[in-house]
This record gives sequence, C-alpha cells and structure tokens, in this order.
Amino acid sequence: MNSYFTALNIGSRQDKFYIMGSASFLNVDNYLSSRKFDRTPLQPSLERVNFKFMDVRLSAKFGYTPNKTDEYSFSIISQNADKDIASAIYLG
Repeated sequence: MNSYFTALNIGSRQDKFYIMGSASFLNVDNYLSSRKFDRTPLQPSLERVNFKFMDVRLSAKFGYTPNKTDEYSFSIISQNADKDIASAIYLG
C-alpha cells in the first residue's frame, strides 16, 4: 500500500477557558491485491485499478469551565473525503 498519514493536535488552557484544535490528512495512492488473485482485462496487475482516496479532517473545541462541576463547550468538525472507486463490471 502506498499511503501516508499525518496529524496535528494543539491546545491551551487558561484559568476558566480552554481551546483545542486538530487536523489530520490521509492519502492512499494504491493497494496491492493478493499474488493469488486471477488477473482480468480490467485488473491486469497486482496494483488495484481505481483504488485511491484522500481524507482531510479539521476540528476545534472552545470551552468554558466556570467552576469544578460545570463545563460549557462549542465544537466544530469538518471532514472532506475524495474516493476513486472502481465502477466497471467485466462480463467477459
């Protein structure tokens, strides 16, 4: 598999407030099939045809802790994925 993953997490806490953020990125360019796989005209090599994807995720959280028992927070998450999935059918 030809891929890579990276992530970053960061945060800060003050007296009654805190902030956290994270970002991650996953990219997969190809995937190898088993050597026992019977190749077809649509899948001529061990490297899977039309198999790659990319995934990006961002998140943030803001919080307020007025005392030891209460917490109020606001969170936001964004995720975007792009997938290249095989759609051809071989009836040969």
